[in-house]
Amino acid sequence: MVVISFRSPRFYLTGLLASAGIVFIVILLVQISACTRPVSSAAPEESFIERHRSFLKSYGWEIEGDMPVEKTQVTVPAVFDRTYEEYNALQLSQGFDLTPYRGKQVDKFVYRIGNYPGVTDGSVQATLLVFHGNVIAGDICSVRLDGFMHGFRKTEHFNN
Repeated sequence: MVVISFRSPRFYLTGLLASAGIVFIVILLVQISACTRPVSSAAPEESFIERHRSFLKSYGWEIEGDMPVEKTQVTVPAVFDRTYEEYNALQLSQGFDLTPYRGKQVDKFVYRIGNYPGVTDGSVQATLLVFHGNVIAGDICSVRLDGFMHGFRKTEHFNN
């Protein structure tokens, strides 16, 4: 049988107990702060959807559903072809500009618009191009064969 004994002066034991007490208090404070930290009731995905909903509502549009119809990443071309030049002209007319985002990846969100005047079949959509959480471009368009595309502002011939 082996017996190990050691003699510990009182100040060593006191220091050990004080250290253990400090560790316990720190752990307790971390737990309390974790419990009292405000918790967002909305998931991050819901948060961006609500921001997009508010953005479109500021132009008078209501989106249908709780999720985008499409959510993808697209790359804004480094060199604009004729189509992108025309699309950027639309953006410039509504206060946006895609030229600073040439060659960059952006998020594309597509939402179905539910309150487009005279359209009840869900064929009108809002497209938002988003970079680091900010809307940098977008449009309202119809996906019908005889469709259309315009900026976010409702035109004068709408009654709503």
